[in-house]
Amino acid sequence: MLTRATIAAMLATIATVAFATTDGHLNLPATPLAASSVVTSTTGGGGSRDIVSKGDDPTLTATSAMAAARGRRQVSITITSTTTAAQITAMGSPTSVSAIAIASNAVMTTATLQTLLGSVTSVSGSITIQSMSRITRVAMPVLQTVGGNLVLNNLQGVTTLDFTALTQVTGFVLLQNMAQTSGGAVSAGFAVIRTVGGMLRFRGISSRGTLARTTIELDTLVSCGGMDIYQIGSSQVSFPLLSSIAGTLNFYNCGNLQILDFPSLATLSGRMSLTAMPLSNLCRFVSLSASGYTSTQSIFFYHSLPNLVQMPAWMAQSGNRAGMAICSLAPSVLIGSAAAYTAATSNTALMAATELAEVIVTWSAISDAQLATILGTRTVVGEVILDGCTAVTTTAPLGRLTNVTARLVLEGLTSLTSVHLPALAYVGASIRLVGLSAVTSVSLPALVATGTDLWLYQLRRMVTITAPRLVTVGGALNTRDLWLLSGTNFSLGFPRLQTIGGLATFWNLGARAPLPFTSIVMTALNSSGGMNFRSNQRISGVSFPSLVSVGGLSWYHNTQMRQVNFPLLTSCAGFTMTAMTVLPDLCGFGSLQPGGYTSTRAISFGHSNTLLVRMPTWMATSGGITAYTPCTMAPTTSPTAVPTAAPTNQPSASPTFHPCTDGSHSCNSQTTYCAVHPTGGNRYTCECSRGHYRFVGCASCTNLTCVLTPAPTAAPTAAPTLAPSASPTLMPTLMPTAFPTWVPTAVPTAGPTAGPTTSPTASPTASPTASPTASPTASPTNVPTPTPTAGPTSPASANSASSGIGGGSGVTLIVVIVVLILILVVVAVVAVRIKGARATADDTPRGQASFDNPLYDDSKPGSGSQAFATAEEGAYMDVPMSVGEDADYIDGTGDEGTSGYMDMEVNNDDDDEDGM
Repeated sequence: MLTRATIAAMLATIATVAFATTDGHLNLPATPLAASSVVTSTTGGGGSRDIVSKGDDPTLTATSAMAAARGRRQVSITITSTTTAAQITAMGSPTSVSAIAIASNAVMTTATLQTLLGSVTSVSGSITIQSMSRITRVAMPVLQTVGGNLVLNNLQGVTTLDFTALTQVTGFVLLQNMAQTSGGAVSAGFAVIRTVGGMLRFRGISSRGTLARTTIELDTLVSCGGMDIYQIGSSQVSFPLLSSIAGTLNFYNCGNLQILDFPSLATLSGRMSLTAMPLSNLCRFVSLSASGYTSTQSIFFYHSLPNLVQMPAWMAQSGNRAGMAICSLAPSVLIGSAAAYTAATSNTALMAATELAEVIVTWSAISDAQLATILGTRTVVGEVILDGCTAVTTTAPLGRLTNVTARLVLEGLTSLTSVHLPALAYVGASIRLVGLSAVTSVSLPALVATGTDLWLYQLRRMVTITAPRLVTVGGALNTRDLWLLSGTNFSLGFPRLQTIGGLATFWNLGARAPLPFTSIVMTALNSSGGMNFRSNQRISGVSFPSLVSVGGLSWYHNTQMRQVNFPLLTSCAGFTMTAMTVLPDLCGFGSLQPGGYTSTRAISFGHSNTLLVRMPTWMATSGGITAYTPCTMAPTTSPTAVPTAAPTNQPSASPTFHPCTDGSHSCNSQTTYCAVHPTGGNRYTCECSRGHYRFVGCASCTNLTCVLTPAPTAAPTAAPTLAPSASPTLMPTLMPTAFPTWVPTAVPTAGPTAGPTTSPTASPTASPTASPTASPTASPTNVPTPTPTAGPTSPASANSASSGIGGGSGVTLIVVIVVLILILVVVAVVAVRIKGARATADDTPRGQASFDNPLYDDSKPGSGSQAFATAEEGAYMDVPMSVGEDADYIDGTGDEGTSGYMDMEVNNDDDDEDGM
C-alpha cells in the first residue's frame, strides 16, 4: 500500500511523479523535490492536467508545485459518451486550454457546457464539439484565438452561437449539420472574426432556420485559406471586407442562395465553382478581375444554374458562358438615415442616373414622397429593399417598375395596407413580402416570373392575392401565417402558375378566415420542387389536377383536410404524413405507381392519421400499413351500349375518379365549384362560389354561369323615375279596375238584367205563328204565335197590315231598328279591336278577371271522344253537347286539365274569341 513515507522516498529519488486522483487535488507534506522533478496530476475523467517543473523554483514541495500548476492551468478537456456529470463538474471553469474534444455525451446540458467553456480565453490546439443532442447554445464569449481547428458538427438542436470575441482561427473552421442554426445566428455568433488560416466550411446549416433574415454575413473577415459552402438554407452570403482567399471558392447545392456579395475580394488563388443554385447574377464581385483570379483552372459553372444570367465579362469568358448579360456600372442608393437621404438627393449625378444598381432603404422615417423622389420615373432597378420603413403607406413610388434584376424585398412596413405593383413583370431573383402586418391585399397583375423565391410571410390580415399572369416561380413558394386568406382566394390568386422550382410551403393558411372551410386548387401547376402542408386548420382539401412531378410531399397537422387530389402525379421523391385526423383515403393518387416513387426512404405514416383506411396497396406496403382497404375503381353511371371487342391485355393503371376529384369537370374554378350530384354516380353540379350568384343554368345540369355579386350602391337614388317602363308587365294586375268594361262580355250574364230593355230583342221568336193575323194588331203581341202560317198571306192582307200600321211608317221603323242593331255590332267589333291594341301597347293595371287570348277562339262540337282534334280537323277542343257536362281540356303542353273552351289551333283567323 502506498503510504506517505513511500511517496516521500520516491520524490527524493525519481525525476517525474504522476498522481492520479479523483478530484485532481494532492494532499502531501512539504517534502523537498528533486531538482529535475515534474509534477503532473490527471483527473479521474482523464481530461485535466497540471504541469510544473522543479526547475522553476528550487524550494518547491509537492503541495506548492500543484498550487503553482493550477495557477498556470493548461488544460486539455476531453468528454466522451462515458463521462459522468460529476466528472464534468470537477473540471471547473478553465481559462487557458490546450484542446477541447466533446462528443456524444448524453448528460451534458447547455448550462453545464456554458459553465465549462464560458471562461476559456484561448485554445492552443483544436476545438471539436459534435453530436450533442441536448445542446441548444454553444457559447465561448471570451475566447479570442484558436491555434488549431474549430469544428462544430452535427448539433441539430443548436440555435445560438456565441464566439463574439474570437478574432483568429489558425486552422480551418467547419460548421456542419446544424439545421436549426440560422444565417443570422452565424453572423451574430462570429461578429469580430478577422482571419481563418484554413478553409471556411459551412455545410448543412440554416436548412431549417425560421428567421425572416437568413443572410450569413461575416463583415469583419479579411482573409481565409479557402471557402466551401454546401447545402445551406441562407438566401445570401456576404463578406464585405474579405479581400483575399488563398484557396478555392465553392458553392454547391444551396437551394435558396440568391446573392453572393464579395465586393472587396481582389485575390482568389484557387478555382471558383458554382453548382445547383437559384443565383441570378455575380455582379457583386466588383473588385475581382481576371488578373486577381490566379488559379490555373477556369471558373467552373456546373449544372442547375437556370437563373444565372448576369456576370462580369471576364467571368463569362473564363467559364465559357455565352449570352450572359454584362454587369452594369450603375450607382447604388443606400439610405439608413435622414443624413444619407439628404446626401443622396443632393447628388445630382445620382439622381440623374437612368439606372440604379440597387436601392436599399432601412431608414424607418422615410416618407412616401421621399421614396418617390429616390425612385423617380425609373422602370428598371437592379435591386429594391425596403426594410423597416414604418412610415411608408403606399407602394405607388414603385408603380412604374417593370423589371427588378435581383431582389425585391418589402419587410416590416407596418403602415402599408396594400401592395399594388401594376407594371412589374419580371424579378430576376426573389420577391419577399414579409411582416407587412396591416396589408389586406397583394396585387401583381403583370408579374410573369421570378428568378427565385416568392415569399408571402406573416401577412396576417391579407384577404386576397392576385397574380393572374404568373407562370414561373424559379425558387420556393413560401406562404406562411396568412391568417385571413381562404383556400378559395389563394386558388384564385394563381390561375396560371405552372412551375415552382423549389419547395412550395402552405403553412398556417386561413387560420382565421371566415367559415366554411375551403380547398386549395391550383389547376395549372405542373411541377414543384416539393410541397409541405402544415397546420392548415381551415383548409378542407387540396387539388392539383395537372401536377405531374413533385420533389416530395409532407403533411402535418392539417386537422380539417378531408381530400387530397393528385390524379396525374407520376413522380414523387418523398412522402410523409402525420396528424391528418379526418382524411379518409389516399385514392386521389391514381397515377402514382411504385416506380414513380423515387425516394430511397419508405413512405412514412406518423401518428394520429385516425380515419385513414383506404389507400393504394403499394403505399400501404411501403408505409408498413397492414389494416387498410385498397382503393377501387368507381363504377360507371351506365353500362356500355355494346361489349368491347376483346378484353384488355392488362388491367388499367389506375381507377377512374369522380370528375370533382380528378379535376375533369367543366366547372369554372374561378366562379364555381364542383359538387357531387344528389343522384350519385359520376354526375355532378357546378355550384356558385362564395360571393357569386346563379345567372343561367345549362341543359345538362353540369355547368352554369355565376357572376360576382355586385356591391350595393353607396346611397339611394335622389328621386323616383320620371316615367313608367317602356314595355308592359308580364302579368295582369292583382286587383280589379275601378270601373266595369264598356263593351259586352263574350258570354251571357249569369242572371237577368235589373230592368227592361229599351228596344226590341235582336233575335227572332222561337217559332212562327200558326197563321197570319186577319188584320194588324193594335199593338205588338206579347208573345209570338205558337206555329207558322200554312202559306203566305195575301197581298190584301199585307197591304192591310201596312196601312194598318200607318203605311210607310212601319217599314221605316223596321229599317231603323236594323240599322241600330248593325251600328251596335260595328261598335262592338271596333271596341274589341281597340281593347286588344291597348292590351299590347299599355301596361296600365286592369282589374278585370278575364282577358282575350288569340289561342282561345272558337269551339267545335262533335269531335268525338278525343280530347282535341287533329290538325286536319282544325284542332278544336271537344265541347260537351249537354249543359253542365265538363269538357276535356288540353293545354299547350299536352297536360290534361278540367274544363273550358279553347282553340288549339293558333291564328285560326276567326274573330270570335272566348273570354277566360
